[in-house]
This record gives sequence, structure tokens and C-alpha cells, in this order.
Amino acid sequence: MLRLVTFPNFHFTVISGVFPPSILYFHDQRVYDQDAVDLFCNISAHPVPSVRWYKDNSSLEGNIEELHRWRSCEGLVRAFYRVKIDVGRLRICKPENALNTGFYTCVAVNRRGESNATAFLDVQGKIALFF
Repeated sequence: MLRLVTFPNFHFTVISGVFPPSILYFHDQRVYDQDAVDLFCNISAHPVPSVRWYKDNSSLEGNIEELHRWRSCEGLVRAFYRVKIDVGRLRICKPENALNTGFYTCVAVNRRGESNATAFLDVQGKIALFF
């Protein structure tokens, strides 16, 4: 049950009860030669779910580094990153075509259930313009 509580100049939603994860959206992306790409799996759930990531059906969990806060990929090695409080977001620093193109799956789990979604990431090289 959701209930809107209002105080002067302050509004918040009180969530009572628990409900399983539901993935609201997770979509395909095409990116071109960029420093980073963020995959965002938008999840609705209570309590907050844990999220596991897969690429082409292989777990990424041993390859994801936890950051204390989001930052640019400058100074970071080519890898996967996440911030614990930002549930459902995976950052890929310095993506490469052969290494990072593929199907990514996010799996959200809490004590009430599980939900998953898959999206395709297409990493392209530099765009060559000819005149």
C-alpha cells in the first residue's frame, strides 16, 4: 500500500508492505567510441532488491568493482563498475566492440521474488566521415 504524507513544504511517500521486483524498463543501446556507457535497469521493489548482472548468460559478478560514488572513467581501467546505493546501474568504462557488445541481463531479487530483463548493447568504433 502506498500513502502520500504531506507536511508544510515537504512531501514523501510511505510504503507499507513488501512487493517483489518489477523491471520498469531496460532497453537496447548503440554507442560509438565513448569513454563510458551506463546500463540502467529501472526497478520498482520493496524492500530494495539486490541486482546481479550477466553478459551473454555469463555472470559478471566477479568482474564488477564497487565504487563509493559515481565518477568519470578517467583514471579507471577498462572494466565494469557500480555504486552500491545506485541499484540497477552498471557502468562500463572504455567499452570496446568485441569485448563489450552483447546481451546484458539484470536480475533483481528481494525476499518477495525475482525479476529479470535483457537488453542488447552494440558498441561501435569511431565514425569515419568522408567528404
